[in-house]
Amino acid sequence: MKNFFSFLPALPLGSTLPLGSTLPLGSTLPLGSTLPLALTLALALTSAIALPPQVSQAQSTIASFDLVDDFLKTNYAGQGAYDIFDSNTGAQTPDGVIDVTVSVSSTGTTANDGNNVAWTATDDATGTGLRSTIDPSFVGPGGVTANNSGYRVSQTIQIDFNTLLVEAEDITDFGWSSGNTGGIGWEFSLLEYLDSSGNPFSLAPVFGAYDSHIPINGQTGTGSFAADTLTSVTDVGSDLTAAGPSGSENNTSTDPITLGIASGTVIGGVRITHFLEDVRGVNNGDTIFTNTINDLDLENFVVGVPEPNVICVMALMSLVSIGRRSRQS
Repeated sequence: MKNFFSFLPALPLGSTLPLGSTLPLGSTLPLGSTLPLALTLALALTSAIALPPQVSQAQSTIASFDLVDDFLKTNYAGQGAYDIFDSNTGAQTPDGVIDVTVSVSSTGTTANDGNNVAWTATDDATGTGLRSTIDPSFVGPGGVTANNSGYRVSQTIQIDFNTLLVEAEDITDFGWSSGNTGGIGWEFSLLEYLDSSGNPFSLAPVFGAYDSHIPINGQTGTGSFAADTLTSVTDVGSDLTAAGPSGSENNTSTDPITLGIASGTVIGGVRITHFLEDVRGVNNGDTIFTNTINDLDLENFVVGVPEPNVICVMALMSLVSIGRRSRQS
């Protein structure tokens, strides 16, 4: 059974606390024990510390929910915090507690890259999912001024599970469409699952410039996956590049277990990074590329898991230390 509070240490049973005393986070001890004075005082202190208003202690298990289809497609209003569930009932009703945070960041966007190209990166929701768009439009008349400039822009969309307890087996489908599409530029994409601290389970691969890159086109490490074939664009280096076939992983579906994350491992979030490298020739025209997160299917996950109150956790750890010293003396 998933229980966020299971990490809390058990205190010795049998001793008395003042009637009505409570432990932080709502736990109670049976009356009747002999606790050291310092321990009793520490308990009283931590009991008096109020949890932040955004922390919820109620928990519900939700059998099935697609975060993209069932929420983001129709409710996404840009990066920010989203209150989706009522943790008391599990219903899709806001309860004043942030459940999920979406963050978006980009690299390389510019009004002029020196090759007559202005780069923008935007995000939105469509009928197919949460979309990243990278647009390398010409600044002035004509096209690029030099073949295969190699200028690259990326955009990352990250979804963090704030009050959701999601384990590896709870994610049954997470994927994109149009991650390595045939076109006159080189588009590629990277998918990463994040641990409970919000970090990838493995280091991101290094994607070299088109001319020197060795494609991975599959799993890159524990919890990560790339779509990066080079054949999606042809005649690079010439005055006129041409679209090749989209990569075999242009549309992909993954899950943490398949990518090597052990069952029972807490997943803190997911991340997709969309890349576009300008390999056009001087005779090529405008272009635009998109990558869309289509699904994030969750099953049997817990909603309402609180974010730890740092002060309370530190106080509890102090209690354990005091108790151990008392038993040793």
